[in-house]
Amino acid sequence: FTDFVLEHPAGNGYLGPRHLGKMRWPHALLFQSLMLEYAATGDARIPRALEKHYLADDVPYDFERNAANVEAICWTYGITRNPKLLALATRAWDQAIAGRWAKHFSLQSLLSDQLPLCHGPVWTELIKIPAILSMYGGDPRWMEAVIHGFRKLQRDQILVDGAPSSNEAFEGVHSRAVHETCAIADLDLSLAYMLLATGSAEWADQIERAVFNAGAGAVMKDFKAFQYFS
Repeated sequence: FTDFVLEHPAGNGYLGPRHLGKMRWPHALLFQSLMLEYAATGDARIPRALEKHYLADDVPYDFERNAANVEAICWTYGITRNPKLLALATRAWDQAIAGRWAKHFSLQSLLSDQLPLCHGPVWTELIKIPAILSMYGGDPRWMEAVIHGFRKLQRDQILVDGAPSSNEAFEGVHSRAVHETCAIADLDLSLAYMLLATGSAEWADQIERAVFNAGAGAVMKDFKAFQYFS
């Protein structure tokens, strides 16, 4: 599948189907798999293809979860060192927090004591983006804001197994609270970026708690099935 995508770009380098319209969230998830493929094989086609894709595409990043692509944009910049990619990543996040995600992910929102009230998987997925930008030389205030955001999440939403309550939206800590399996996976990836960015073992501790409790409790032992809600 990855070979087919890489070998069939549009004339301008765009990867993937055109029927998605402005939606680019599926690209963010597919490109995570390409990043892992590169880590395993060093396939030089991957960063070249992603560079062409992102510089050719003019999608608005304030649409839905398009800003999740900042992860792959920064990753590609880290390999190619093309400054246009870093500028694109910064512009994409600025679009996102000026529009749809302002009340959840702006500096002001994250640094406030406001409860994180959002769709659980969206929050746990996108909270890594400003941390990633900080790793690539962005505004250092973002790291402070993301850390504060995680502190609020721990305070208000984390259940006993280490994952946030997420009955679609965050719903607080109580005896009937549940969480979606996708929120567990998104949380752990974002925590992994916090570990990379800070080097602090506290983020590894949170990953371990969520993976070996919430994660293990949400899937079958043979990984052939999982619960939507746990």
